[in-house]
Amino acid sequence: MKYAKILLLSVSIFFFHFKSSAQIPHLNIYGHVLYASPLDNSSKDLYTGGAGVEAGVLIGRGKTMFNALIGTTRFFAKDDNQYGYLTYVPVKAGIRQYLPLTMHFLYIQGDAGLGFTNSRYLGNDGTRFAADIGAGVKFGLFDAAVIWDNIHESDPKGWASWLTIKAGLNLGF
Repeated sequence: MKYAKILLLSVSIFFFHFKSSAQIPHLNIYGHVLYASPLDNSSKDLYTGGAGVEAGVLIGRGKTMFNALIGTTRFFAKDDNQYGYLTYVPVKAGIRQYLPLTMHFLYIQGDAGLGFTNSRYLGNDGTRFAADIGAGVKFGLFDAAVIWDNIHESDPKGWASWLTIKAGLNLGF
């Protein structure tokens, strides 16, 4: 009878621990290196591509995580580009949703926020609305994604967009 009580108490503590820990939000910190390829005509005419880094925080429960990120990307100027390179710094927030039945393996993500641009000679530097949407995979600590990234342009009016491939580490706590 004594062993049955100890077993019952142990099993109760075990299930209580997992039920209560499931309610605590999970925190992940990530860092990526990235390559960006211009998609719109005005960006393709001026830049060959870009490279950069980003860091972010994910917090949430279950399959839904809220995201906050900051990064920097330098777009390399074509030889005939009189404006030179362009530096882009996004500061965004969004949601990452892991797809059902994938055990936190596949996800979709969308972010929106501000994009700060700067170049040596371009007259329309400044702060603009930025947004992205994409999909990715997470294997243990490894995290990779393909993202369609956009920033509002004032001249020419419209959107500058590029396809971004990023990969890095995602540490969960």
